[in-house]
Amino acid sequence: MATSEIESRTSKQYWEDYWDDEQSAQMLGPIVRNPKDKQSEALYLPFDKFLSKMNFNSILEIGGAPGRFTAYFGNRYNSKIGILDFSDIGLQEAQHFLQIHTKNRFELYKKDLFKDSLDDVPLYDIVYSLGFVEHFENLRLSVEKHLALAKPKGLVIIGVPVLLGINKWLASNLAPQNLATHYTMIMDRRNWAFIEEIPNVEIVFNKYVGGFLPQMHHRLENPIFVNKVIYKLLHGVFRRIYKFMPYKDKVNSKYWSYYYYVVIKKLK
Repeated sequence: MATSEIESRTSKQYWEDYWDDEQSAQMLGPIVRNPKDKQSEALYLPFDKFLSKMNFNSILEIGGAPGRFTAYFGNRYNSKIGILDFSDIGLQEAQHFLQIHTKNRFELYKKDLFKDSLDDVPLYDIVYSLGFVEHFENLRLSVEKHLALAKPKGLVIIGVPVLLGINKWLASNLAPQNLATHYTMIMDRRNWAFIEEIPNVEIVFNKYVGGFLPQMHHRLENPIFVNKVIYKLLHGVFRRIYKFMPYKDKVNSKYWSYYYYVVIKKLK
């Protein structure tokens, strides 16, 4: 498949509308972590595991609007930061957010990762994306584009929400429109085996993390009676009981977990 023909389940207009709604990034504050919340902390697991042991100077987020994670990592590791995104409104909000919430030097690149030339984008020590690749059908090309922006000896960290198993069933009932914007096969670890065929790279982390997270299902697009009952039970009785269950972040699989990570080291 040619890069100009890569299939996506979200258009540029989808993201312009998304960032232009009432959930504007200008209403968001900086990320504040809670070490006691092991499930939320799982979202940072590969960053904590690898970045704290590395000597690096730069971090690039692909699809990084509105800049909350970029600002957080830049502040935490005192590094140069960048965002590559094709949404005009998303980048405007990212610029606004970064100007307020970080003193680190940052760059914004208005690019379509698959259609535009990336020759004028410098290489970064760390290249990552969160909730990006699952919107595009050609996973191999997505991974190759991430790797192309990483320096030799650098790291590529790719995270995706998992909408398989129980999460797929819940999403298909509560938020079918949102589910339809994702290629769920990309959330299956078996479909990432091709990375082993890519020369000069090494997979250093490949796991489902975080366990089941009720808060993941915060949308109710189809409020028929049955779905209202499911939603209220999930966020009411079940969530209150589940909160006190031990080791819930330790039980992980594609049928249960809310997030999946692959970390790739670029050897050359």
